[in-house]
Amino acid sequence: MDSFFIKALGQELKSAITGARVGMPFLEDPFRIIFPLTVSGKKVYLYCSCHPSLPVLYLMEEEPPCKEEKGHDQAETLIQKYLTGADITEIRVVEMERILILRLQIDRRHRDLPPEYPAMYLIFELIGRYANVIVTAEQGAGLSAEPASLIDSAKNTRPSAAIVPSVTTEPLPTGKSPATMGKILVALRYVPAYKNRYRQILLGHPYRFPPPPKGKADPLSQTEETFFRFLEAYECTIPLPEFLHQHMAGLDLLVAREICQRARIRSDNRRDNGRDKIHEEKKSLWTAFQEVLDIYREGIFSPRILHFDNGSVRLFSFPLDKHPDRPGQEGKERSEEYIEEHSDSVFQSASEAARHFERIEQKHDAAQVLRDFLRQRIRLALERVRSRQSALEEDFMKADQAEEYRQKGDIITANLHQLKKGMDHLEAENFFDPRQSALITIPLDPLLTPAQNAQSYYRKYTKAKKSADIVLQRLEAAQEEAAFLSSLKDKIEAESRLPLLHEHESLLREKGFLHLEGSQASISQRTAGRRSDERSVFKDIRRYVSTDGMEILVGKNDRGNDALTCKIAQKDDLWLHTQDVAGSHVLIRNPERLSQIPFSTILQAASLAAYFSKARKDTKVAVDYAFRKYITKPKGARPGLVLMTRKSTVLVPPQSL
Repeated sequence: MDSFFIKALGQELKSAITGARVGMPFLEDPFRIIFPLTVSGKKVYLYCSCHPSLPVLYLMEEEPPCKEEKGHDQAETLIQKYLTGADITEIRVVEMERILILRLQIDRRHRDLPPEYPAMYLIFELIGRYANVIVTAEQGAGLSAEPASLIDSAKNTRPSAAIVPSVTTEPLPTGKSPATMGKILVALRYVPAYKNRYRQILLGHPYRFPPPPKGKADPLSQTEETFFRFLEAYECTIPLPEFLHQHMAGLDLLVAREICQRARIRSDNRRDNGRDKIHEEKKSLWTAFQEVLDIYREGIFSPRILHFDNGSVRLFSFPLDKHPDRPGQEGKERSEEYIEEHSDSVFQSASEAARHFERIEQKHDAAQVLRDFLRQRIRLALERVRSRQSALEEDFMKADQAEEYRQKGDIITANLHQLKKGMDHLEAENFFDPRQSALITIPLDPLLTPAQNAQSYYRKYTKAKKSADIVLQRLEAAQEEAAFLSSLKDKIEAESRLPLLHEHESLLREKGFLHLEGSQASISQRTAGRRSDERSVFKDIRRYVSTDGMEILVGKNDRGNDALTCKIAQKDDLWLHTQDVAGSHVLIRNPERLSQIPFSTILQAASLAAYFSKARKDTKVAVDYAFRKYITKPKGARPGLVLMTRKSTVLVPPQSL
């Protein structure tokens, strides 16, 4: 989702859900949240995914699947507390940014909230891997109607962008910045100071907009004169679209290519004649630049999904003058089936396009998982086949020596009168040699008698002669298997469609190359099963977030304690438990592998450990803590029983977050 598509989505949401009442939001998983909305007696659902690989937001009419029972989640509880029953009064977007803001008004007669929170903001930041959903409280008076630019970077705002009420060009006033967007009440993903010094996303902290892009011009404020001055900095060391993308805020690379295409300027201009060409055609480039930005300003959008030759897809908000890599163009011969499958899809709404795009990406991810799995299995199978082939080639060489074993046995038999037990070799005339003059040295086993040595060679001859035909058959079969696997490996690496990958998987199973998996279920089904198992693990676990933004997990019972300690915890996570008192296991997640956990977080986690123990009613409780690598579980111990070494102890009052 680029800034153009976010504007199209905001425009659609403004007409669809302004005035809607928010039901009880719920999390599908830690990255995905659904907001039930009621508009004129009709229920719709606002879905948002903050997954780093696929941030997306859209409106849907279908009721989502029933929510699974799972452990208490602090973020979900707080979002439900603040937003349930609120009314959406305004929808805003940040100009040339991927941020969409909903302003919500609360009926105070039915809500237990302090008077300093007259309104709230629900902020969707769809910024790639930093995507987030944040709820803030508007402090002080309501919004003013006077237009003003956003806060400059020294005051925590952005001069190059403006927040637009109801998706118009009227910017949000900032008279009381930096508290314009208020304090953070809850966020789906917290950002502590050790991850980002400039902008922390933590409970109670003031909301800060993402920092303005350094060295980038505001495309919406460009005049013809400033645009021409901007082009003078172009050195033709990189293609012009990349230059526009790198030096214009919010201008996607595909949008920049479209500007150059409309201006009929080649995108690969270089230093030799590039500057002269750009100087000659700067007027047409300015016209094309304004044409594209007018689409944004006037909100003339046509949501679509673009398909590219490399199999990738893109959400886009308006038709391109020329689709790069469009199937069937530039003399490429494509089948009707290929063209139909890779043709652009145009949708009536941005939400419909976004939802369809998410499904395509999810199928692509499933296909990628299955393709990687099959490639790994084929690689292992090829290694086994080639190892077997090498061993069979050695056996075949031995089988080819059958006649040599018989001849050595005959020579030993002819020279028995010269041999004695204990000799390690025989040097005699080789009467099988046509020259009749060559001597041969035959190794002997000194522990065997001369006759037994002869019989040993005769046995080798018999075995080699019998196995020659069998070894040859097995070698041919191994060569066929290796050729089949190599051919299938090439097909799988070039395949991106999930149904055909399933066919390849079935073929491998029929041939017996996936028999080690045990289950006949497909890899996608097994992956779904693993996800279900992972979700079921968290059913017995409570989740909290400390004031430092670190995740705290608390077991609800013995099963949850055991899962927390033995399945979820990593060696650098901090483990806590009340001293000599039965209670829940508590874990502070430490994905950054910090050598020292903030002590304020330790105190909060220890208070939770005391609260969820039999010492809850005591004023002070001793809580032991140590890194997970110093926790061991005795073999055969009942669930929840562990041993701790290198521990520290802290006294805390029992309390919940």
